[in-house]
Amino acid sequence: MRNKLKAANNSDAPWPNSLNAKNQFVGSSIFNRHTLLNFREWAPSNHPKWCVTLKSSLDHLPPARQAEFARIQEVILEELETRIKAEGKARAKRYRLLKLVLFGSFAKGTWFEDSRSGRASDVDLLAIVSHEALTEMSAFWGEVEDRLYSDPLVKRDVSIIVHTLQDVNRQLKDGQYFFSEIIQQGILLFEDGEPDRNGNPKNLLAKPAKPDPTKTLELASGFYTQWKDASETFLEIGREYTHRKEPKLKIAAFQLHQAAESAYRMFLLTTTLYAPGIRRRPHEPSPCKTP
Repeated sequence: MRNKLKAANNSDAPWPNSLNAKNQFVGSSIFNRHTLLNFREWAPSNHPKWCVTLKSSLDHLPPARQAEFARIQEVILEELETRIKAEGKARAKRYRLLKLVLFGSFAKGTWFEDSRSGRASDVDLLAIVSHEALTEMSAFWGEVEDRLYSDPLVKRDVSIIVHTLQDVNRQLKDGQYFFSEIIQQGILLFEDGEPDRNGNPKNLLAKPAKPDPTKTLELASGFYTQWKDASETFLEIGREYTHRKEPKLKIAAFQLHQAAESAYRMFLLTTTLYAPGIRRRPHEPSPCKTP
């Protein structure tokens, strides 16, 4: 089940410099076209001018962290393979993880780990997939994150946002700040390396365009108003339940929690025009749940 994932379907092909050749990756009949890119062969010169080539080196990370990311890839591919087999539908067999991009503090080299408090940076990943159905499997991706958190080789929060290649390229062509920053600063950990009919790379990413300032301001203003109003409404309801003659504190706590989440989404959407879906992990306390 955990065969080495062969680069370009060739067991003798070299592995990318950023990964240790001893790392194990999932390979199967379903994923036999999924490869780790041989970046030396697929040079940027082979790519059309409209596309962008992501960085691929993890050399700025210590070996232990590199091994951790290899394990993260392994788990994601393994879980996706299992889910696709369980679907048992012909369409599901065409589902693919096209790219896995690391972004955030580990990509930028600003991560931290505090052994005293146990606090550490999360791992932020963008999973670019082949079909919209994969983006709608919220429960599945939550389970993947849970498994990674409990995995003895990872033991940290891993946040995965999932989008189709078509959606990501649309956002990049619109100059969307959040996705543009990921592509400019992120590190490509995995790619489905199946070439097109001419032997050239496919599943390419568009170069980020310059955003339209007028459109950006219009969108940001709309998000600010929408989520500010929502946050203030939840806050008002929470106060009402708190100040009743017979306070309903659990209901009030829930409303205040919603107010905080709405305010957070307001901040994200106003500053980046993007906010991921919310998935609560089992190890996180549930709002309003009394100990």
